[in-house]
Amino acid sequence: ERLMFRALLWKEWRQLALVRWGGIALGAVLPIAFLTGAELAQRGWLPTGAVKTYAPRDLMYEALPLALAFALWPLIGLMSAAQSFAGDRAVGTESFLLERPVARGSVWRARLLASFGTLVAVIVVTAALAAAAAALTGAPLPGSGRSQWLMHASLGLGTGLLALLGGLVAASLLSSPLGAVLLGAVLAAVPVILAAQLSTVFLMARIDDIPLGVVVPALLLPAYIASSWLASCRGEPSGRGRVRRAVTFLVGTLAGVLVLFAVSVPFVMRINAAIRQHSVIRSPRGGGAFVVADSYYEGGGGWLVDVATARKLTFVPPPVRVGAFSPNGAEVAV
Repeated sequence: ERLMFRALLWKEWRQLALVRWGGIALGAVLPIAFLTGAELAQRGWLPTGAVKTYAPRDLMYEALPLALAFALWPLIGLMSAAQSFAGDRAVGTESFLLERPVARGSVWRARLLASFGTLVAVIVVTAALAAAAAALTGAPLPGSGRSQWLMHASLGLGTGLLALLGGLVAASLLSSPLGAVLLGAVLAAVPVILAAQLSTVFLMARIDDIPLGVVVPALLLPAYIASSWLASCRGEPSGRGRVRRAVTFLVGTLAGVLVLFAVSVPFVMRINAAIRQHSVIRSPRGGGAFVVADSYYEGGGGWLVDVATARKLTFVPPPVRVGAFSPNGAEVAV
């Protein structure tokens, strides 16, 4: 079985050679393309407009890393997953492969490792080429350069892996590699859009500086892997019902993520209010106090507290910017 898995892995790795070399070639051409475009724009030969001057160092330290992190690496992630998981199905050889005495789980793992290895190889080589191109333009400006490179590399690794997972699910459902690339881009964008919406609309749902709206949607990522495994390794070898299994699991996971977020918000608000510094507003008649959590995010939550017993009576959800008792101490306004 181990020899069979190695043979499968080598087969998938060879089939992705064109994706690897194509990604590396694009990464090698990008620095030249940026410099050529800037030079043409300076001479006024581009219809998009002209620039008076440009600095090659700025292009190599700023524009090039962004192009790699948010364009090339996600594209390679989508293409490697689509070609690996949908390529055999598109040319009609997958049925022949599944008729051999090999477990479908071994085929799925070989495809996953080959596509992941392809993405990593492209990231490492193109990042090295871009770093060399940047170094040839001179040292970075103070406050930029290496730190920006590390930040862009981290973001690019995340976007590449996210694109790989989206393509993984799409290619497990569709027979066309091109269709898998398009659907994979949509699926990869779902956790990002959901995280942006939840963290923006529910700004106070955070623990310290970590928004709950970013943490909870991350649970969709392992669901992508599980749904691909359900589609490829369960049911009939012919693949009948794989779309229904995967889509049902994904929809259920998405609904569970939303329910988990809604249930967790009240607890997270209390936790966040507890770890901040606090301001105490005493009642004029004594016996009570209003304790407000100082927060950098439009004010934290607060508690109405019985001073004698130190018992929390009522939690006031954020934002609480200012609190004040009435003159007789019977009411509190926020």
